[in-house]
Amino acid sequence: MKKPLNDLPAKEWAKFSKSWFVLQTPPKSSSAKVLHPATFPETLVADFLRFFTREGDWVLDPFLGSGTTLVVCAQMNRNGIGIEIAPHWAKIAEERIAAARTNLFISTTQKVIVGDAADVDKMDIPPINFVITSPPYWCILRTKGDMRKHQRAQRNLPTDYRDDNPKNLENCPTYEDYMRALVDIFAKVAHKMVDGAYMCIVVQNIKVYGKVYPLAWDLALRLGAQPNIQLCDEKIWCLDNTPLLVYGYPYAWMSNIMHRYCLIFRKVSSKN
Repeated sequence: MKKPLNDLPAKEWAKFSKSWFVLQTPPKSSSAKVLHPATFPETLVADFLRFFTREGDWVLDPFLGSGTTLVVCAQMNRNGIGIEIAPHWAKIAEERIAAARTNLFISTTQKVIVGDAADVDKMDIPPINFVITSPPYWCILRTKGDMRKHQRAQRNLPTDYRDDNPKNLENCPTYEDYMRALVDIFAKVAHKMVDGAYMCIVVQNIKVYGKVYPLAWDLALRLGAQPNIQLCDEKIWCLDNTPLLVYGYPYAWMSNIMHRYCLIFRKVSSKN
């Protein structure tokens, strides 16, 4: 018989299948995590791991950042691998993972690879059962000048990735260069996944100097058109506890972006 995807009862399975969700108030972030300018909450990762993996499975995050995915893998007895291009953030991720493993009786592995996700096809990585990540949103951290960025600067916290590496996707010269590089990375990641495995990419459409770039929609179309990758669906993460800012008032319409797209892809068997 086919192996079940997870251990959830039917009622919890149905609840997760809802196309939108609001996270419960997440626990207070660690001081190390707060340093990173673009993180996602542990509760989000945990919900997706609970549905798409079982204990002992291998999880990959090709844009690890401060290490949230691997911290949750340690807590939930999953093996995790994270790729991070910036040594500064990779070190913080390793420190957070070590702290998470303290006082836990676990036999799983959490490994941080300092490197470029574009080279994932050359890395020694075991067959992956699930991918979850949130990639850099092109140059948005360098260009946007809203109140949240100002507040971080006042607290002497980083407002961008602090990484001038030209291979960092944040530093791509054009949106088209960025999209090509992003799709190429995820296509290579898919080759590391077992047939039938799922990939969740948390992303949003972006505005750069007033121009809208449909990042989430472009990624869904372009990556879903790749061989052996199928776009399955989306879940909308509603951020209902984010403070509203007065954009455009009183002259022009500008929205507060209060949601993220969790795009769900699946590795299709080459035999199909």
